[in-house]
Amino acid sequence: MNIEILNRINFHGCELRKEKVSTGNPDDTIIWEMVYAPDGGLVGKIEEAHTIIVKLGILPEKQKPEFTGCTIGFSEKSQKWYGWSHRASQGFAVGDFYFKDFESPMKNRIQNLEEARESANNFADAV
Repeated sequence: MNIEILNRINFHGCELRKEKVSTGNPDDTIIWEMVYAPDGGLVGKIEEAHTIIVKLGILPEKQKPEFTGCTIGFSEKSQKWYGWSHRASQGFAVGDFYFKDFESPMKNRIQNLEEARESANNFADAV
């Protein structure tokens, strides 16, 4: 698959790209618009990105440098770290229960934003 960037514009601190995607077969060439985070991670189509970035105020990022998509992010507005997949999303703030996985009991409270970030990472891994 070959991706050619046709246009780039700022999208609330991220980048909206118009891209031409081809597989080598001229009949399979498509043009789409996708939003990318400052770290280069794919946020998604403009509708998804608008919800994440504008409505929720989240600055999305990749969980790990080797990932291509964004599945976590921090919201200054709510002071929460969020984790998500295509199936579910959840925000974690100081005072919330620490999330390790769906099998572990949720008995410890999040003490700081680093633990909130860990919970968001764990949630994104679990869903």
